Amino acid sequence: MLRAILRPIFLFLARLVMKALIKVEVTGKENLRHGGPLIIVSNHFSWFEVPLLVMHLPYKITFFAAAELAGQSKLLRMLFYPFDVIPVHRGQVDRTALRRAQQVLDEGRVLMIFPEGGIDPDLRETTALGQPVAMDEGQNSRLSAELISARPGAAFLATRSQAYIQPVSFLGTELVLGNMSQRRRTPVKMGIGPVFGPLTSDPALKGAARREQLDHLGDVMMTHIAALLPAENRGPYA
Repeated sequence: MLRAILRPIFLFLARLVMKALIKVEVTGKENLRHGGPLIIVSNHFSWFEVPLLVMHLPYKITFFAAAELAGQSKLLRMLFYPFDVIPVHRGQVDRTALRRAQQVLDEGRVLMIFPEGGIDPDLRETTALGQPVAMDEGQNSRLSAELISARPGAAFLATRSQAYIQPVSFLGTELVLGNMSQRRRTPVKMGIGPVFGPLTSDPALKGAARREQLDHLGDVMMTHIAALLPAENRGPYA
């Protein structure tokens, strides 16, 4: 009950803050899918994609979030509380998180995943080993504004759930933190692409062959995101 009361209050305050910081141009609203199960996939250039997704998509979204983030910050725990957030322990097969995500999709709801797995590509090896990363370590904005390769988790859930997939892109979010210090409002482009899927995998594949197929399907997801961005921002998907 308390979460239901707090959610619209938090959303109202978030809209005021985001409007002061960001000028958003949204394209592709005609591609929105009404009804689930649905997986939203997006690039992750900064922390600002999360509130923008909540504010500009007509869904009640369940998000994955690195478990160590809420443990480090009382503010983040407070911000997470009214929303549907699944904490995931990186660097391991977090079966509890996977079960909760599968339940969301089984119930015909909407799940959000960043296939890249994080903002800072230089920290991928660290998080893959399950080592906690403080919020003030590494980049909180990917200033290169280039895509990086997908991790296999999003593809695993997509093939397991047989949910449809909605790609979303952001460009400009990587500049918000820098512009805040200069008291400048940042223009951000948000693109919504056509739904695709469901993705299928060969159940007979095991081990390295299974991982190779999931990596390929993760690249398929990223290709749909890349199609919404200029060529210079597509990284390995150019």
